[in-house]
Amino acid sequence: MEETISALVEAYDDVMVRGQFSLWFEDTADSGYAVQATPRMWALPLDVPFDIFAGAIQQMVIMYPDATAIGGVSCGAHLHIEPVQFVSDRERAVELARLRRIPAIYDITTDTKITI
Repeated sequence: MEETISALVEAYDDVMVRGQFSLWFEDTADSGYAVQATPRMWALPLDVPFDIFAGAIQQMVIMYPDATAIGGVSCGAHLHIEPVQFVSDRERAVELARLRRIPAIYDITTDTKITI
């Protein structure tokens, strides 16, 4: 529990300092494809209090058990948060994206976005 709280505090600090964050639930993938686990990102006010931010992340973990990471980026007055699933096979990544109505996947190996 203490480790989880520490990770959430670090992610919250990253948002406030760098405008983005990443929380990894598995070892960082250095190859394969990243696919959003949901067709729409969640949006919170950029000045969201920590307890609301932490609650949203915890809710996302429960709702999207296939997610291997959650990331977020500030955009104007909002913080956009999305769960991500890492997949080693490109065909499977494309299939998941189509099922979830996601317009693109991200190739981790080549560091490029692939439009579906």
